[in-house]
Amino acid sequence: MLSQSGCTLSFFYLTTRTRPARIDVLPEGHELCFDPSSRLLYASRTYRSGHWLAHAAESHEITVVDVDTHDVVDVIDPSPEHAPHELLLDSDAGLLYASVEEGHAGPGGLVAIDLEYRHIVRRISADAAIPHWATLTADGNKGVHQQQTGTIRFGARSRRSWGGSTTDTGAG
Repeated sequence: MLSQSGCTLSFFYLTTRTRPARIDVLPEGHELCFDPSSRLLYASRTYRSGHWLAHAAESHEITVVDVDTHDVVDVIDPSPEHAPHELLLDSDAGLLYASVEEGHAGPGGLVAIDLEYRHIVRRISADAAIPHWATLTADGNKGVHQQQTGTIRFGARSRRSWGGSTTDTGAG
C-alpha cells in the first residue's frame, strides 16, 4: 500500500494479516504496478506536495522497489516528462507505460519506458492536459487511454512496432 501523505510503502501478507515491512519512499506516491516476473514494484510520484488541482510543483520520479528485500533499487526519471499517474506493464515487450501531464515535452500523454535501460523510448500524445487512466488488452496488442475529452487507442506490442499516433524519442 502506497501512502500519499505518509511517504511510505507498506507490504502486507493477506493470509496472516500482518505487515512485514514498511519503507520510506518519496512523498505524494500515486499509483503502483507490480511485475511478477522480475518481482519489482513501480510507484509513480505525481506531485511534490498536494493533489490534483491543489499541488505544488509536479514530480517526475517512478520508484522501483524489490518486493522480496523491500529495498528501493532505482528511481526512473522520465524528464522532461512530469507528473506520472497511471502505470501499465507490458512485460513481454519489456515496457512500462506511464501517463504524464502536459508540460515542456508537449500535451499530456503516455510514455513507454524501456525497463532494461530505464529510459523513454516512445511518447503517445493524448492531446489533453491531465490524462490519467489507461489499460492494455491481455495480449498487449492494443491499449485504451481515458482522458477528459475522450479516448485514444494505441498499439503496444513491441519496442519497435507501433500503431496509432506516436512520437519516437530517438532511443530504443
